[in-house]
This record gives sequence, structure tokens and C-alpha cells, in this order.
Amino acid sequence: MTWLYKEDKYEALDENFIVYYIKDFENADIKRIVTSDKVTNPQREKILKASFFRWLTEEASYHKVQELNESITIAKDCLNDFIQWFDIIQSTFTPEQRIYVWEHKMSDRYPKEIIEEKLKKGGEKAYTYLEELYSHNVLTKEDARETLNDILASFQEVVNRSSFYNILYSIKTLNSIAPKAIQEIASKNNDYYNVILWHLFLSEDFKFDVLGKLFIYFSPEDQVVVIKHLFMLAEKKKLKLTVHMLDSLTRVDADMFKLIAKEQPTIPIDLSSEIVIKALQSLACKGKFTTDAEVSAVIFNNSKYCKTYNFHIGKYFDICQGRMGIKSEWIQPLGKVTKNGNYFNIAIYPTLMETAYSKNHGYYERGYRNGAFQEMVATVKQIPGRRWNSNDSVWEVPEAEKDAVYHFALKYRVEISGEQNYHLKKVKEDKGSVPRGIRYCEGRIAPTKDRYSGKDFYWCRNSKCFRNCVAEHNSTQWKDYTLLDFCKILGLNTDYDGKDGIWVNGKYLIFSSIINRANSILEHLKCRVCGEMLEPATVSNYLAHVVTSFKCTNKNCSRFDHSIYISKCFNWKCNGIIDGRDSKCCPNGWFICPECGSCCSNRIFQQRINHRRELGLPRSLYLERMINEQRGHLEKPKYFCSKCGEEMQLAGDNLYKCPLCGIEYDRKKYDFMDYRTMRTIKSGPES
Repeated sequence: MTWLYKEDKYEALDENFIVYYIKDFENADIKRIVTSDKVTNPQREKILKASFFRWLTEEASYHKVQELNESITIAKDCLNDFIQWFDIIQSTFTPEQRIYVWEHKMSDRYPKEIIEEKLKKGGEKAYTYLEELYSHNVLTKEDARETLNDILASFQEVVNRSSFYNILYSIKTLNSIAPKAIQEIASKNNDYYNVILWHLFLSEDFKFDVLGKLFIYFSPEDQVVVIKHLFMLAEKKKLKLTVHMLDSLTRVDADMFKLIAKEQPTIPIDLSSEIVIKALQSLACKGKFTTDAEVSAVIFNNSKYCKTYNFHIGKYFDICQGRMGIKSEWIQPLGKVTKNGNYFNIAIYPTLMETAYSKNHGYYERGYRNGAFQEMVATVKQIPGRRWNSNDSVWEVPEAEKDAVYHFALKYRVEISGEQNYHLKKVKEDKGSVPRGIRYCEGRIAPTKDRYSGKDFYWCRNSKCFRNCVAEHNSTQWKDYTLLDFCKILGLNTDYDGKDGIWVNGKYLIFSSIINRANSILEHLKCRVCGEMLEPATVSNYLAHVVTSFKCTNKNCSRFDHSIYISKCFNWKCNGIIDGRDSKCCPNGWFICPECGSCCSNRIFQQRINHRRELGLPRSLYLERMINEQRGHLEKPKYFCSKCGEEMQLAGDNLYKCPLCGIEYDRKKYDFMDYRTMRTIKSGPES
């Protein structure tokens, strides 16, 4: 039937038929129909409306815009009262359709109320969208200013993070579209506006106490920016910043904290910021950073209000770029220096040897001429007191000319007998991956240089690293500030005075290690059924870690109230995390570390007995039986598979392998050698 209308073969037009099959008609067909004398004006309006909505409800595309514009052109040509007709159509649009028609310049009716509502609910993306409308000449500057001023007027008070950011984004967008409007905002002397202007670097004036009230409304990411901004001002001597002032930012009334946590999907106070501020407070008051237990307390306190948040501590530490090793290759010397009484003997090789290859002979040694021979001889002749020893074919140089001899050796690649000869080693960097369990650099500079390369190196997780990722930053690099920079600005000492001497920035690196361990455990503190944060189930009986038993507190979860063992490995050289959901127990009932295979130790049994005695706790018959019978597996040594619990078999030099699962434990890096007795000591807890 549609072909009758397309080819003008109909006698009486049925507009309802056309509307029903509107998708079968192109704009050219519609134009032919509505321009016919057979069509009445009401029929024409109805068909054009159906055609317009047909294209309006299509998926977004360039073709859609083209067809809509053509549909409007047809309507303008056919209808005497087009404006009235189009106004009636627009009154039936959904908010999204009104915006679409306006932003594609098919209508000049600015949907102000809809745009304002979109801004209030859409966050930063909505304000970015407004800027794009302005930059594409869809929105006028006057309309943009009026819209943003209306938003500001609608939020007279900051009651939650949403209202705060609507004010912030409005001011930020105003500055982008109409910079002069910022002067009007600043002239209002609104304390809230002034803090936001300061945060956006549009003003230097703000009241710290007002910032303290607003701090909780900043997003966790912006809270980090605020803190670093404060330290930048402190470094420039524009603000007298104290630890007490920083602490006031995170001290929030408990009722307010609960209210905001309820209204906001993310945490009220950034976890990293709170931990860092408490660490600074501890360093200022006690001379040391917060402990593992104190860091854990902050985490669990925050998790009560944000059970599904993926916590991670960071943003204030130097990120590890991967372990850097080195490879050294021996460079063939052009001569050799040896000590002979009161003289140095210098042998200069006229001929050198190299390895060559041929199809007939394979690999073989061949000689080639030392191209620097004559120059080297001429240089030696310039050293005072030198003489030629024809019997040994060496130059003899007086001991007093040691500096000249060493300079000669370094310049001409000459081996010095009895020295490390670093100048004869070609060193290449060998970048490795980031060690497991490490996010932030915690490497300690070694007291000696590497004996193979002569380079400084750092001791990190029982291995060498030739890269130092810890760096200090100045005020121009304030966005990269770390906790170490904060300490320098506040005048707090981060050096660690240990039994081996002063460890520069040692306190900071130790705390970085604590943060790495905390993050490793955080990865396990999620219920694997409902995804909510686990909470401490019980406090341990004065073990190495205050909390080792956790549970899910979601009553709707199938694992509600089930106890889960999670702890660090007791082996101080291992960084493994033991999760009772993944690890089996050894025959003594101790969970097995999946990294090193450690489970239980006589030293651990004895330590716990001693601790119970010191704390006045009742005797443990279990521990006493374990120590009396020397049941500790570490000392035997016996290791068990963390996956299946089967006893491991020795498969090489300190290498243990599970006969069922194939899991291996390489114990070499977890034990250490006692060089006095030349025996391997099984590494257990730190004594």
C-alpha cells in the first residue's frame, strides 16, 4: 500500500496509515505527499510531526541530524504557521530531546531549566559539556553566565559534597567562559567562595578555619591536592603550617562524619591523607612514625562507613620504578701494573688476543696489534724517574709517582694488580619488574659499593637494587610532594639512628615499608562473596599482629560471621600474606605461607610462651607441648604445600617441591648463612 502514496496513485489520503508506516517513507516521499493538493492542513501537520519524531527517536548519527534538518525545511516550506506548529511539538519533547534539538541548532529555545538540572546532577562532566556548548557557539556567554549564577544562587549553603562541587564547578566554568565574572564572586567576600577560589589558584586569600570546615567536602583526590597546596605555601614562607593545623583538617564531629558518609558514595576523609597526617603527628611528638597497628586502626575505622570502597594507601610516597640490576662485562686490558718493592712495574701489551671464528677451524684465539701501544709508551716516558727493564720488558716507575701511574692505568685501560679495576668493567643496567608486595620505594643505601661494578646500591627485600626512587621536590614540583618533603618543610628529622650508624631518611623508608605491607593485606580484606570490607573478628592474644582473625559483617552474605585468618608471614625475610581462604594448615595446625612455605617454628612457640609469662596470661599446654617435643617444622626442616597441605620434597639446593601440585619454595632467599659456623640458619621471626 505504501507505494500508492509514494507514486501519487491514491485517491483519498489516509494520514493514519502513513503515520503507522512512517519508517517506510523517506523525506523525499513525505515532501511529495505533503505538497499535494489532495492533503488538508491538519493532515499535513500530523504527517510532518510523525516524520520529525521518526528521525528524532533514531540513534544519534550525522545522518540523523541531516534528516531532521531536512524535515524542518519541508515543514517550513509547507506550513504557514510553522512557528506555532513547532512550538507545539517542542512542548511534547522529553528533556533529552529538547537539549538535542537545541544543541544541534534546530531550535533557538534555550532549555535553561533542563541544563541547570543536568549540571546539578551530572558532576564535572556536565560542566565540561557546558563549556563545549559555549566553545561550539551553541550557548551564548550571557546564557552561560546566567545559568552558572543561578546554580550558585541555588546553593547558599554547603550541606554535602554534591552542593560543594556544584559551587566549585560553577566558579571554575565561569572562569573559563567569562573570567571577569570571578572578580564579582571575589567581591562578595563569601568565605566558602574564597576557599574555592584559593583551591582553583584564582586567589591567595582564604581562612584556614573555613578550609577546615570544608575539607571533608573535598573529594579524596582533591584533599590530597589541598594538603600539598598548603605545604607549597609553607615552603614559600607564605603560610606558617603546623602539624596541629593539619590534624584539625581530619578531626570531624562523629555525627557529621556519619551523616556525610551516608550521603556520599566515597569516603569522607581520604585514607592516605589521614594516615600521613597521623604519621606526621607521631613523628613530631614521639620521634617516630606510626606503627603497623596504628595504620591498621585508621583503615578499620574508615571501613565502618564505606564497606565497599577499594581502599589503597598512597599518593604521598615515591613509587617504585622496578628493581634495577646491573650486568658487567670484562674489558680486555692493554697492559698491567704490578707493585715490586719501591717501584711500579708497567707492562704494555704490543699484541692483544681475541676469539675468532671460521668455518674450517671453529672458534680459535688470534692476535691483533695494540693500536695505542706507541702513545702509551710515549706517555710513560713523561713520568719522572721511569726506567726500562729489558729483562722483564716492563717500565719501572718510582713509588712516589703512584698518582701518575694510576692516572695512566685509568686512561689507557691498564689492569692494576690487587685493585677492583672498575674501569675495566663495562656496566649495563638491567631493569627488572617491581618486586611483589612493593608499590613504594623502601630501599636502604648499602654502606659499601657493589664489588663487581663499584656503584652504590640499595638493599630492598633481600636483594640489590641500583635505582633510588626517593627524591626531594621543591615548590615548583609541589604536586609530586611526598611525606618526605612534608617532613623537610616542617623541620622534622627522618634519619634513623641505628646500631650500624645513621640511616639517612631511614624513618621515612621504614614507614614506606609499613605502607607497602598494609596495602598487601588490604588486597585480602574483602569478602569474596559480597565484596564488602572484612572487619576484625577478635583481637589476638598479644601476638606479633594485633588482629589476625577477620569476618564479613554483611548479614545478607552467605559468609556472614565466618572467621578468616589473614596475617603476614612470621619469617622476617619474607613478605608473604597468609590468607586462610587460600592456605592449608601444617600438621601442627599453623597456616602455611604461600611465598616461602614457613608455617611454625620452635622460636615462635618459645616467644609466645615468654610473652604469656610476661603478660601474666594463663599457661598454654599446647605451646609447652610443642616446645618440649620440638615440633617446630622450620628447624627440622619440613615444609608443606600451602595449596594441598602435602609435605614438600627436597628437589635441589634448598628447593622444595610439592609432589601433587608442583608448587615450589626456593628457601635460599629466605634463609641466611652463619659464616662463623658455615651453616645455613633457618630464617624465622626477628629477634
